[in-house]
Order: sequence, then structure tokens, then C-alpha cells
Amino acid sequence: MVSWIRIEEGVRVDPDRVLRLAARLGRIDAAHLISATSQDLIEQFARIELAVRQQEPQQIAWTAVEVERLADQVGMIGLARVARDLQHCCMRDDRPAREAVAARLMRIGERSLAAMGLLAGRRG
Repeated sequence: MVSWIRIEEGVRVDPDRVLRLAARLGRIDAAHLISATSQDLIEQFARIELAVRQQEPQQIAWTAVEVERLADQVGMIGLARVARDLQHCCMRDDRPAREAVAARLMRIGERSLAAMGLLAGRRG
């Protein structure tokens, strides 16, 4: 009998993407972009949580597309991949998988935001 499971998932952030952003935009503007994107992602995560509770797969899929776009913009490659996985679960109308992947998206999202904050802080 399993009474406790510890889930450990790696966070994948592309530090080169952050460096390219800083080179293209300048450090301050890149930091502002990362901060704004992080806030946007937090809002999208709240939308996904609500849509999961309300069983709205179309809303989940649309929001996952936005999460993928935002994550890709700042190099959160692991988060973008999980957002694509969530879109596929919605297209297949697989409720158990959709709920499991949405939960995974939240875990990866939280850890990705923390990693990006550390990375942006070191660069900025």
C-alpha cells in the first residue's frame, strides 16, 4: 500500500534564451519582460485551476496555448512542453489525464517561476 508519494520533476529553463533577451532588450527591459511574463503566467495558472474545477476542457486548452506561448517566450522549455501535453489531453477529452497533467503544470509552473526569478536576478 502506498501512503505517500514524493513527486520530483526537473525544471527546464534555457539560460541562453535569457541571455539573448538581455542582449536584445538590455538587462533592465529583459528583467521587466520576465517579470511581466511571470505575472501573466500566474494569471493563466489561476484560469486553468478554475477551468479544471468547472470541467471546461476548451478553456483549459485555450489557456494552455497561452501558457505555452508565454513560457516559450522566456525560455521555460519544460513548462512549455507540459502545456503542450495538457492541450493534447484536452483534444483527446481524457479527463483523468487532463487533471493529472494540469496538476503537473501547476507544479512545474511554480518551480519554473522560482528558477526564472533566480536566473533573472543573477543576470540583472
